Amino acid sequence: QHAAFDPLMKLASTFGADRVLKFYEVVQKKHGATLRPQHTVQLSRGQQFRLFKGGDTFYRRSSWSPDGALFACPQGWARDEDDGFKDCTYLFSRAELTKPFAHLSSSGGR
Repeated sequence: QHAAFDPLMKLASTFGADRVLKFYEVVQKKHGATLRPQHTVQLSRGQQFRLFKGGDTFYRRSSWSPDGALFACPQGWARDEDDGFKDCTYLFSRAELTKPFAHLSSSGGR
C-alpha cells in the first residue's frame, strides 16, 4: 500500500494490505540503490489479536521523524481497558525495529 524512506536514506519501510510491516536497508550502489530486507513485523499477538487493522479502512501514511530516530505507523489497533479495540499509532525506535515500543491511542475505535 505504501513505502517510506528515512531522512538519512539508510532505511525504508513498506506496509501492505496483508498487514505486514517490513523494514529494508538501503544499499547505495554506483548507479542507484537496492533494498536489502532487515525486519518483518508480522504484528500479531497470540492467535486472536493482530496489531494492525486490515480491511478497506483508509489510514494516514507511516513516516519517520526528521532525525530518523523514530518511525510512526498509524495503522495500529490496540486493546483498550474495556477489552475492546481502539485505533492507534505504533512507535518504533530505529534501534529496535522488530516491535513497537509505544502506541498512541486515538479517539474512536470499535
